[in-house]
Amino acid sequence: GAHHKLTCRERFETFFDNKQFELIETPLPKDDPLNFVDKKKYTDRLKSARKLTGQDDAVLIAKGKVQGLDVVVGAQDFRFIGGSLGAASGEAFIAGAQHAIENNIPYCFISSSGGARMMESMISLSQMSRTTLAVHELKKKNIPFISVCSMPTTGGVTASYAMLGDFIISE
Repeated sequence: GAHHKLTCRERFETFFDNKQFELIETPLPKDDPLNFVDKKKYTDRLKSARKLTGQDDAVLIAKGKVQGLDVVVGAQDFRFIGGSLGAASGEAFIAGAQHAIENNIPYCFISSSGGARMMESMISLSQMSRTTLAVHELKKKNIPFISVCSMPTTGGVTASYAMLGDFIISE
């Protein structure tokens, strides 16, 4: 009971020099393209998760300095529907990779996820290949990708970008 899950902003404050960082705006796809309903509407789940976390989706991307070096860092908030990987999370991950490539700086991503977001079906599962391709683009440009697996990192996130780091660190 001595450790708890960190929010994305808490991660960034811990990670970046002097707690200074700038959030990178990422694309936000249409909510609930499948009109998914189980015990409650997916749109209601999104609304609750957004209120709880203060985020549009599970992933935030930021840039700043670590020991004086520029770096792009992404993080997942497990409180946002289990940190699940949906279309918006995939878009955010890819935007982080693109920013790292455009600026020729390392990309570090801190995962905390139960896996793919099932309310988005194949849209969610396609994020596995899309994020994998983004990591491949980093590797083609010789840009370091550091993957930090916090608890938990499972499912489609483990089966895609979390295990593709040049360095993989687990908490």
